[in-house]
Amino acid sequence: MLKTKLGGRYSIISRLGSGGFGETYLAEDLQLPDHHCCVVKHLKPQSTDPEILDIARRLFDSEAKVLHRLGNNDQIPRLLANFEEDQQFYLVQEFIEGHGLDQELVNGKPWSQAQVINLLQDILGILEFVHEQKVIHRDLKPENLIRRNQDGKIVLIDFGAVKQIYTQVITNSKRAKSTITIGTSGYMPSEQANGHPQVNSDIYAVGVIAIQALTGLDPEFIPKNPQTLELEWSNLVEISPDLANILDKMVRYDFRQRYPSATAVLKDLESVAIASQNNSSNYSANHEKALSNQSTAILLNNQNQNLTTDIEISASTQPTQLEISNSSQPTIAESSSTTALTETLTTTKAQTFINQVTNRRLIGGAITILAIISGIAVHKLYQVNDSVSAPSPSGLSEYKSENKAKDQQAEALLQQVQVLDQVQAKIASGEDPNDIATLATQIPESSPLRNKVNTVLVKYQKQWEQDKLAFNEANSAYKSKNWKNALNASKKIATPYWQRKTQWIADKANTEIASATAPKPIVPPKAIVDSEYTAPPTNSYTPAPQPVREPTPPSKFSIPEAQ
Repeated sequence: MLKTKLGGRYSIISRLGSGGFGETYLAEDLQLPDHHCCVVKHLKPQSTDPEILDIARRLFDSEAKVLHRLGNNDQIPRLLANFEEDQQFYLVQEFIEGHGLDQELVNGKPWSQAQVINLLQDILGILEFVHEQKVIHRDLKPENLIRRNQDGKIVLIDFGAVKQIYTQVITNSKRAKSTITIGTSGYMPSEQANGHPQVNSDIYAVGVIAIQALTGLDPEFIPKNPQTLELEWSNLVEISPDLANILDKMVRYDFRQRYPSATAVLKDLESVAIASQNNSSNYSANHEKALSNQSTAILLNNQNQNLTTDIEISASTQPTQLEISNSSQPTIAESSSTTALTETLTTTKAQTFINQVTNRRLIGGAITILAIISGIAVHKLYQVNDSVSAPSPSGLSEYKSENKAKDQQAEALLQQVQVLDQVQAKIASGEDPNDIATLATQIPESSPLRNKVNTVLVKYQKQWEQDKLAFNEANSAYKSKNWKNALNASKKIATPYWQRKTQWIADKANTEIASATAPKPIVPPKAIVDSEYTAPPTNSYTPAPQPVREPTPPSKFSIPEAQ
């Protein structure tokens, strides 16, 4: 149990996080007049062996000096103190008021190009300074990028000093030659995962964060080329080709093909930023994306901000419109002479489907990516619609033939999107993956949507099997009345189906644990009433009765006569 007061001055307020490398706490400095808040990072060595402690102590001092030097940058927390207490090590850093970038990167809600460029310039500016100090961060991810409340700037935290001390202690103690992996899956390049981080490993992570912001996709769902292992994302968004090229170079699988430094990225990014500002109007009305978790299309306004849209199909004789929820935004209208495809899209079936896609709040990574696929398909449906032009009197027969084919194409695409909608609904409710896979076969193998759905189903199948094992583990622990293990196993489950099956086990385990740990009530002694009082028997000794002896009669004797 950690003490509530450390170093004679830091009072622990709450725990901010914990992991295999140590723990982080929010504390207040009792020696300052206004009790300033600070962050205390705690490293607990895994051994009390004197040799191990000596290695940890030397590494701790070295890393503290590095953090102190990095704190000279305004966008890196300052190191306030470092100390050792009871053979445990502590770093005290400046507390940054703000929120993590992970709160801004919401699945299905992409950022504009201008927003991403600003983010890149902010982060790369910090990295430029960090790398000049011969330091690699090694754990760049949205959670370690704080948007400071004071000025909205990005602050880079968690340089992994505690992690590095821990891993190097283990490495030295085991006489290993390679470093232990530090990083987060999805943001960590291959060379870092293999224990050989490079300076541009950090650049890879920043590139992934930028792609995540542009696409609205979690890194785990960004497609990869199975042969080259390169990220394939640019077909999901419409951005400047120059920016796409920069990001592609930042996230190259082979670190030797990446940018060598943050400075090099910033140099190329500068011209793109200027062009983006000059041509921002070109990236507004033309950017129609199906990437919102509540809609099937997104239009960017003149300030490059994302707008959630609703698709409204009109059954009247008026031109069909893609209505924008914000009335001040432009409206895309089709020609009133467009007939065949318009009639197809104005059916009740199409209206029902579009309303379902528009109004459903999508949850989870798999659901989000299916919504994106579905939205892209609907977008293509409208592209087919927009390609229909009014016929000339001399070409009426050709017009009817052409539009009949387009009508069939639109109907086939709409049916595929409807299947996607059913698939995502079944995943959201946690149904059997085999049943969902059977449903997905209604999408032709030749359709590009089929591969995307199969990728999602593979991930869902894996999660399903993991949850099935966790359920069996919880059930086995329940039968042996190991309530703690039963509860822990039930917490591992993510899919709704197995959550429902395990809920009663978790409830029973919680009840038994609460019952076992609850303090036993103290029963007060019963009050004594005088009338109920009975004196306890005395411990007196009474001798056994002795037999009464009869008196001995006087013996007969004669008195001699007087002479």
